[in-house]
Amino acid sequence: MKKLLIIFISLLIVSCTKDASDARQVKVGISTKELKYIMGEPREIRIQNGHERWYFNYNANGTLSPTETLEVTIISDKITDFESY
Repeated sequence: MKKLLIIFISLLIVSCTKDASDARQVKVGISTKELKYIMGEPREIRIQNGHERWYFNYNANGTLSPTETLEVTIISDKITDFESY
């Protein structure tokens, strides 16, 4: 029973983790609604130079934990710039 629970939790974590294929769908001009559909809720939102900056974590190397950050600039409910590091 304990093994089954561990397997279930592992699968749940993997299914919730966004990966590089999700991050590659992010493009300048898409709406925040589309962005949330692709990447889920941002882990953090900041205001920088009067613009919203949204931060997402995603898995770039096949491990269970997020390894990369996607930083997105939002103006008027649209993506105007993004970078991954």
